[in-house]
Amino acid sequence: MPSYTRSIEQIISSFLNNQTEKNAVLLFEKMTQVPYYVALAPFGALDQAQRTQIKDKIDNALVSGDWSDVPLLLVEFNSDKGAILPLYTSEKQIAKDGMTDAGIKVSFNAVYSLLKSREDIGVLFINPKGDPISFMRDQFLESFAKRVTSTSTAQFEAGEVVTFENGAGKALPEAVKALLLAAAGYPEITKVWLARSKDSEKKNPWMIVVESNAKRPDSYKGLAEAFIQLQQDGPVMLAFADDEISADIVSTFAPIYKR
Repeated sequence: MPSYTRSIEQIISSFLNNQTEKNAVLLFEKMTQVPYYVALAPFGALDQAQRTQIKDKIDNALVSGDWSDVPLLLVEFNSDKGAILPLYTSEKQIAKDGMTDAGIKVSFNAVYSLLKSREDIGVLFINPKGDPISFMRDQFLESFAKRVTSTSTAQFEAGEVVTFENGAGKALPEAVKALLLAAAGYPEITKVWLARSKDSEKKNPWMIVVESNAKRPDSYKGLAEAFIQLQQDGPVMLAFADDEISADIVSTFAPIYKR
C-alpha cells in the first residue's frame, strides 16, 4: 500500500513492530508530510485576553521560526538532556492526554523550527499514549535537515509579468494526491489551486493557492510540504485566493481540491 494512503499512526506502528530500513524510510517520508498538534501550557486556565496574546505569539512564531516566546507544555525531568516536548499526530491522540483545548495544529516545518529555536528541549516524544516514538533533539534536527521544504510567500516586483499554466496535469500523481490529503487535514481550507510558472528562469516553481476561512500563516505551508516532498522539484510559492497575485490562477483554472 502506498505511503500516502496510510496514516502516520499506521506507519509508526509498522516501524515499531518491524524496524527495517524500508519502514524507517517510509516513516521519515511520512513524518514530513503530515500536520501535528503541540500542547500549550497553561492554555486551558487562561482568560480570553491571555489566549489572544498567546495566539499572536504563535502566529509570529509560525512566520519567524522563533518559538522562544511561546509557552509550550514541556515535561521537565532532572537531566542535562533537556525537557521533553510531547507531540501529537491527531486530535484523537492529544485527547488521550486530556488536552484537546490546548492543542495547536502545526506543520512539519514548524516542528523543525520549534526544536531548532528551543535549546531547552532535549527530547521529542510523539503520541505518548498511542504507539509512542521518541527522538533526541539533535538527532531529529540532523536527520531531517535536508527534508525541510523550501517555501516562500508569492511576491513579484512591480511590473513583473509572470504567466502560469495549470499544474494539475504537470505534477506527479502521487504528489497531487499527497497535496489533496494534506488539504483535507485542514478544516479551514475550502479550495486549493495548483499552478506552475512558465518562466524558465524561475525553474518552473510551483504555486499553491489556498482559499481558507482562517488565514493562519502555517496552514498552507503544510500543503506545500506534503506536495514537494513527493514532487522533488521545488521551490513552492504560496498565496491565498484573494491575494492580487492569485487573481489569474483563480479565474482561469479549476481548483484541484474543494471541501
